[in-house]
Amino acid sequence: MATATTTFKRTGGGWLHRAGSDAGIRRGALLGRYTVLEAIGSGGMGHVFAAWDPELRRRVAIKVLHGDLMDSGARERAQGRLRQEAQAAARLSHPNVVAVYDVGTVGDRLFLAMELVEGKTLAEWGRLPRPWREVLAIYRRAGRGLAAAHRAGWVHRDFKPGNVMLADDGQVKILDFGLAKGTGGGLRDTVAAGPGVPAAPAAPASAGATRTGELLGTPRYMSPEQRSGLGVDHRSDQYSFCVALYRSLFDRWPAPQGDEGVGGGQGPRTLSEGQRRPPQLESEVPRRIQRALERGLRTDPAERFPSMDALLVSLEPATPPRRRAGILAAAAVALGTLVFTVSQGFSAAPQAIDCGLSGRHLDGTWGGERRRALEGIFADAGSPSSWGRAESALDAKVLRLRSAFVEACEATHVRGEQSPALLDRQTACLEDRHRSLGALLRLFEAGTPEVLGEAADSVHGLPGVAPCLDRQALADLPPPGEGDRDAVARVRGRLADSLALELAGRYRDALPELESTLGEAQALGYRPLVGEAQLQLARVVGRLGDSAGMKSHLVDAVTVGLATRHRELLAKAYLQLIVVGFLRGEVEEADIFGRMAEATISTLGDRRDLEAERLFFLGMIDIRQKRFAEAADRYDRYLEVKGEPSPLQRVTALINLSEASRGLGDWERARNALKRADLWLPQIPPGRSARHGVGAGWGELYLGTGEVDLAVESLRHSAEGMGRYLGAEHPLVADVLTLLGRALLESGDIDGALEALRRSSAIHRAMPGYEARPAERLWLLGRALWDRDRGEALARVREAVAAGPGDQGAAGEAAAWLRRHGVGGDGT
Repeated sequence: MATATTTFKRTGGGWLHRAGSDAGIRRGALLGRYTVLEAIGSGGMGHVFAAWDPELRRRVAIKVLHGDLMDSGARERAQGRLRQEAQAAARLSHPNVVAVYDVGTVGDRLFLAMELVEGKTLAEWGRLPRPWREVLAIYRRAGRGLAAAHRAGWVHRDFKPGNVMLADDGQVKILDFGLAKGTGGGLRDTVAAGPGVPAAPAAPASAGATRTGELLGTPRYMSPEQRSGLGVDHRSDQYSFCVALYRSLFDRWPAPQGDEGVGGGQGPRTLSEGQRRPPQLESEVPRRIQRALERGLRTDPAERFPSMDALLVSLEPATPPRRRAGILAAAAVALGTLVFTVSQGFSAAPQAIDCGLSGRHLDGTWGGERRRALEGIFADAGSPSSWGRAESALDAKVLRLRSAFVEACEATHVRGEQSPALLDRQTACLEDRHRSLGALLRLFEAGTPEVLGEAADSVHGLPGVAPCLDRQALADLPPPGEGDRDAVARVRGRLADSLALELAGRYRDALPELESTLGEAQALGYRPLVGEAQLQLARVVGRLGDSAGMKSHLVDAVTVGLATRHRELLAKAYLQLIVVGFLRGEVEEADIFGRMAEATISTLGDRRDLEAERLFFLGMIDIRQKRFAEAADRYDRYLEVKGEPSPLQRVTALINLSEASRGLGDWERARNALKRADLWLPQIPPGRSARHGVGAGWGELYLGTGEVDLAVESLRHSAEGMGRYLGAEHPLVADVLTLLGRALLESGDIDGALEALRRSSAIHRAMPGYEARPAERLWLLGRALWDRDRGEALARVREAVAAGPGDQGAAGEAAAWLRRHGVGGDGT
């Protein structure tokens, strides 16, 4: 992580950079509950350290503010204000803003615990020339973070490239939000933000200046009103944003700059209408974008855009139809099939092809008009927060997909590392990803509220580009016949449509489409395509409760994978067979498929995505087999290997980690896992079972610690929530009802326990094969019936003993219970 917040001190007549003193904090020091790992940055406002949070078991960034930012007489009051504002900033949740987790003190200085972002600042990223579209796309994502903060009533006051991180996973995040605001004496009034935007806080008359005479901010990027010590609002951030973007697009400042070093009696000059430099004439940046920047750089704040949202709309790069056709034509040249003579191999000499054009046709799928239309659709459906998460995820997906097109082209035509024939295969694979993206966007455009509410998770589920860049795996696959390519592409388009339905949770809609598409693939006779359709169909029928059908389709997919050397298909089918083993209680088979998946994944290069799935699924098997230490280790490794799981994936893994920790009797670790899951719940749509699974996890934890009343409350709430969104007859609801029955039994509410356990039994009888702990439910039901109907009670407990292979722990307890009640341990 890097940060470069800079404080300047106004002295005499010039600007002097204040050198930060040593914070006096060393590795291993404790700041509150945090353990310092290393120093990672220093700036005018403070020092930044990487630290370990033992309670939530994660790395964080700690910023320790300089003590002399506030004079001694007002220190206590100023710290109180800054603490309140930092706590408010912690409630600002947006994908493009670094999260603030906590605030505390060390000695007489304040510190903040924040999200640790691995990557580089835009200042570092911008040192190399970049295509203007790429620059604009990155800055627009940062601009969305500014817009979200303005809507929440926050002003940054120091926006610049050094305060924006480009994470290694492609995310863009603004640093240091709201920190400068609290050091200037507090907030007293507001300034109107324009139509449709909440009023943003305005600073007092000496905005930006501290009581010691320091001006917070970076002069090159400051608005005229901030430089003059006047009140600032969201339009001041807009000005700074436009300065930064102008500099990055045109490689020059928008106005002559004064001497920022020493003396002279004059600081950097304020940009005025007469001083503004015209952009370079040779620039490819559209004039419309230039005009938007010129408006954002107006000296009078009233003449700028009414909001960041309005500015961002004006900065959307529209692609005229004629230009778009040119891009597509150029892309076709760059990515089209070239003659390749096997006897001669392929030349390593660079070809006269502009690989930078590769992937530009994605603009037609994820461009300005569509983006704006989708934003309106989400807003009309009452899902603006879902749109923010989905848009960020889509930007990251498209950026990776575009980069993969360029990488494939350069590997052939620039570096000469592979043949044009292999490029054809890579291009076809990447176009499959493109089709899946387009299909999902079309589904969003239908505007179904349930689909839009879970849009970000759907985007995260889109297939990645790694298989398309695995040269050996692609080379091993038999190609389709020359006359079949169009037909194969058409079938893959249908699979993309079905995948969109699957990702959106519309399994019943996807099923007939997949069955029809599988028939078309079989008639075509291209076996790799048949296997891919079988795999997709297996996932959907499994989601609909048909575990036997799921297993049958997966076996067919494995057969195709082995026959065609389709190792990607094989690995994914083996992984899904682990899930089948979990659902059907066939844990020995699941372990075998886990080993086969591991061996296959090892032949596919660095496929952390597949390895993470393997760890996750085998962790479920470990929990079922009471191998809690192995399960806990797998989920710790999953969170490490996965890197940046989606919120849904992260929460689900943490629920399972908590369950494994409970099995080990490590209640503190279990509690911490659920606390970490709680932090991500605001990003989980209500309809996802994981949201209510956290409540069930808390219920189990309370049961284990003897807090029965809390357990009943948590489990009842979880069962109601799952039933509301998944349906009252869903097997996950039945699992929570079993836990609720246990809690009610322990609380002495026999009637309530019987009702919950009988509801659970009815669900599982209607949908066999989906019960995680059958013996536990039967044993609990027998206990609840003992004083009312001993004959039925004994029958249920004996069933529990017989269910042992699927739930050995509870079966053993049931057998012991029978012995204590004078019945043979075998149930006779």
